[in-house]
Order: sequence, then structure tokens, then C-alpha cells
Amino acid sequence: MRIARHPVLDFSGIGRRQVTFSFNGKPVAALEGESIAAGLLANDILVFRLSPRLREPRSAFCLRGKCGECLMRVNGQENVRACQTPVVEGMVVESDLGSQD
Repeated sequence: MRIARHPVLDFSGIGRRQVTFSFNGKPVAALEGESIAAGLLANDILVFRLSPRLREPRSAFCLRGKCGECLMRVNGQENVRACQTPVVEGMVVESDLGSQD
């Protein structure tokens, strides 16, 4: 499951080089330049975080940066939209899910 077209992001310049980033301490393979959310979805990672109040699972929703369902900590920076942030080799992505076994 890989996102090939997006209403906001331009994937035409994306290389096909595979890069690795970490999500909650585990390595994830992605294509250089695709969004963090696209990389997670391509690896069958469907739950990105938990809702603040009820702690219900949340995933990608709009993939346009409007809803905030994919907010994560990226390289120590809080509240980064995973759907709008291109993945980079060695990037550290964390959510409130913690380490998943």
C-alpha cells in the first residue's frame, strides 16, 4: 500500500532510493522524499497515535495537513504533521504509542 498521488505534495521529484527511519524505536523502510505517513502506511502501520482524551487509535485521515490526526514528534520537535513531512534517512519519529511489540 503506497501513496503515489497526493492533492498537496508533489511526488514527481521523489527518487526511488529506499531510506530507513525509526518509528517508536523500530526501523521503517520508506522511499526517499515521501511523507512519513506514506512510509508508515506502506509498511502496514495503520495506528499513528492515540486520541488525547479517550486514548482511541488514530491514523491518517485527510493526508492534506488539515485534520491533525497524524501529529507526531520528529527529531525531538513536537506536533509535526506526518502527512506533510518528507521522510529523511535516519529520521526519528515518535508518537504517544511508545514502543510496539
